[in-house]
Amino acid sequence: MHVVAGITAVLGGACLLARHFIEDQAGADILKWSAAGLLALAVLVLGLRVVPRAPLWLQGIVSIGVVALLGSVWATLRSAIDTEAADLVVAVAAIGLGLAVAALGGRGDQSDQDGDAPAPAGPKRWGPASAVTDPEPPAPSGSGGTHAI
Repeated sequence: MHVVAGITAVLGGACLLARHFIEDQAGADILKWSAAGLLALAVLVLGLRVVPRAPLWLQGIVSIGVVALLGSVWATLRSAIDTEAADLVVAVAAIGLGLAVAALGGRGDQSDQDGDAPAPAGPKRWGPASAVTDPEPPAPSGSGGTHAI
């Protein structure tokens, strides 16, 4: 998944970068929207990895939230500085981060194919309710029984 996110980020950044060299307005608009879609897809895939052990519905909400957050940061950057300069900053950042994500991908990630971390070694402390057998609590020491006070 990291490689897919890295490649789409690099392609999205390249589309934004290429947009500055095209004189045709229609072609520039196509590249702009293509870049936005590719970058959103890259961020969506990376957003799924933010909470790898969460249920799928929560991963979806988090990844959509990450896309919305970074989209609003990009829109704020475009309104704060020159639009062309903001797009160039995003393009260079997307290409750089995309290359890093694709190159480093799953290194250091000790998870299996499903995205779940391997179970820790050692005996299982808690199991299903039917398998848990709690011993009787020890009798209080001292007088040997309970007395009314």
